[in-house]
Amino acid sequence: MRQEDIAKLARVSRTTVSRVLNGDNTVKKEIREKVLKIVEEVKYERNYISSTLASKKKKNIYAFIVRSIVPYYNEEIKKGLIKFENEFKNFGINLYIIENDINNPEEQLESLKKVLEKNEVAGVIITPLLKEKVSSLILENENVKFITMDSYLSPRIPYVGANYFNSGEISGNIADGILRKYEKALVLKFPDDKVSANRYYQGFINSLEEEQLIISFEKKEIFSKENFLSDKISKDVKVIFTNRFLKEVIENNIDFLRENKDIKIIGIAGNPELNKYLSSGMLFASLNEQYSMISYTSGLLIFNLLYKNIFPDLITLIPANILFKSSIL
Repeated sequence: MRQEDIAKLARVSRTTVSRVLNGDNTVKKEIREKVLKIVEEVKYERNYISSTLASKKKKNIYAFIVRSIVPYYNEEIKKGLIKFENEFKNFGINLYIIENDINNPEEQLESLKKVLEKNEVAGVIITPLLKEKVSSLILENENVKFITMDSYLSPRIPYVGANYFNSGEISGNIADGILRKYEKALVLKFPDDKVSANRYYQGFINSLEEEQLIISFEKKEIFSKENFLSDKISKDVKVIFTNRFLKEVIENNIDFLRENKDIKIIGIAGNPELNKYLSSGMLFASLNEQYSMISYTSGLLIFNLLYKNIFPDLITLIPANILFKSSIL
C-alpha cells in the first residue's frame, strides 16, 4: 500500500496524505481523521527507505565490541553487525565497528569518549566494560541513541543479549536429569570474563542441590598438565560442567575421557569446532549462544530508534541453541 493508494481511497491528493503522516496540523480535522482511519485500516507503514534517501541525511552508528578469549564470539558479533549494515545500507547508515580488548576496559572508555566528542554520532551499540563510567557518558550525551549489547548496563538503556543465567540453569537441569542419588557434578570454575561466565555459573548451581555439586576453582595454568581431570574425578562424579575453556578442557583430557565414557560433559560452547565431540559422544550437551543474532538485533533496534522513533523493550533476550548428539547427526 502506497501513499498514492491511500490518497485515492480518501479522495485527496498524495501531498495531503504526506502532510497528515508528517503531523501537519494545518490539514482540516475531518480530512486528517479520514486519512488516519484509512491508514489504520490498511496497516500502512511508511517507506522509510524512500523518505530517508529523499532527506539525504546520513546517520553514523558506532558499534563498540570486545575481543574475547574465544575468537568465535568476536567473529559472530561482527557477522551480525555486518549483516545489519548490508541489509540497511540504502538508508544512509554509516556503521563503524570499534574493537577493544576485553581485558583493557580503559581502552574502550577512551575510544567511546573520542567518538562522542565528534558531535556527529547518531547512535552507539556497546558492550560496556566500565559500566559506571559508560553510564555517565550516556547521561552526558542525551542526543545520542544507545543500545547495550551482551552486557546489561542500566534499566534506562535498552539491552540485547543472551540470558546467561537461564543458559546456566538449562545446563543444570540437564545435569540433574543425568545424576542419580549420591552422584555429583564437578564444576570447573575459571575466573570471570566480565560479561557472562559468572552468570552461567550461578545459573548452573541454582539448578542443583548443594550436595550434588563439587566446585573446583581453576586457572588457565591447569592446561599445562595432560589429563588433569584424573586428579579431580572421584567415583561419584558423573557430570562435568564448564562455562569457559570447554574446547581446552576436552582436548587436554582426551585419553581420560575415552577411558571414562560414563562421565557426561555439559558446557557452554558456541564454537562449531566442538561439534565433532558432540558427534562422538565425548561432549554430552552444548549450549550455543546466538551471538550474530544478538548483534543483528541490536542493529535493528537502534535503526528503529533513529528512523522510526520506536523505543524498544528495555530487555531483549536471544535464547541459546541447545545441542545434543542427535542435533548434528
